[in-house]
Amino acid sequence: MPREVLCITVMTELLPIAELTNPADLKTVFRDIFHCYQWLVEEAKILHPDVSAANIMFGYGSDGSVHGVLNDFDHAIRNDVLRSPSSHRTGTAPYMAIDILRTSPPPIHQYRHDLESLYYVLVCTVCPANDPTIRDWFSLRGRQMAAVKRGFFTQNPLAPRAGFEVFLKWIKAIHIAFVRGLQEQTNNMMGWEGDKPYDDETLGGKVSFDTFSVIFEDLA
Repeated sequence: MPREVLCITVMTELLPIAELTNPADLKTVFRDIFHCYQWLVEEAKILHPDVSAANIMFGYGSDGSVHGVLNDFDHAIRNDVLRSPSSHRTGTAPYMAIDILRTSPPPIHQYRHDLESLYYVLVCTVCPANDPTIRDWFSLRGRQMAAVKRGFFTQNPLAPRAGFEVFLKWIKAIHIAFVRGLQEQTNNMMGWEGDKPYDDETLGGKVSFDTFSVIFEDLA
């Protein structure tokens, strides 16, 4: 008979970002997550695609410094193969991208969909939880939520809660990038740009790794 072997896996303890109260630490975590995600897409050719508050965690280094960890790759997909649209939506509802919510079947997942999810996580983390917009994200589903989120990008960005005002610069910059990108998407769908080349993966170049990289490195 085969012998039974007891295996134990030892891992660094990871904690939910909701436990972070220091804006500087939270800033570090979001930067780490962005750079981690960019590496996954560009080097490992992997899309997450379930970026949510529950899957963004943090740990402490040996020197006590905070670092962000992107967790839970159960729905990860290859980004370097020909893919067909999925027959079902993947992700955590409040953080799903507009495109994923409003069409059925959902479109082929793009990396900018995960960047959109990352923005929703940022907003939910640093803005007041009782804001009506955020409450709608946690109560609506499908096309209703897609419409609410589309409306979200026709309004001024939400303001961070007390103590987290430093994030307003990030929020404004990311919000503007998506406003411009969604307008570019509409222009393309309506044929208003004629034969102008359009890159759907980056909403016409407005939402890209380069865009987010500049934003995330620009915070005093």
